[in-house]
Amino acid sequence: MEKIGLVETIDALRTELAEAVAKGNDAEFQFPVAGIQMEFNVTVTRDTTAEGGIKLWVVSLGGGASAGNATTHKVVVNLEPPIDQAGRSIQVHSRSAEKP
Repeated sequence: MEKIGLVETIDALRTELAEAVAKGNDAEFQFPVAGIQMEFNVTVTRDTTAEGGIKLWVVSLGGGASAGNATTHKVVVNLEPPIDQAGRSIQVHSRSAEKP
């Protein structure tokens, strides 16, 4: 199983949201994001290398705890509505020309 860190997972969400905003810059209507809730199954492992510490790894669908010194937990991360570097709310746009 490939290990994907929680930091990498949240960074991927940030990248996807940025791409959605960029693709919809000229859209007729927008979708305000009121907040984001992410739910993960994570495996908690203790690193026995020189760096030490505890690391959270996102478990892929169908995955589970691996043998050894790891346990799987459900983690829910609630993120406030995204903002840009100036503190303005970000709106996700749609490229559809049709009205709903």
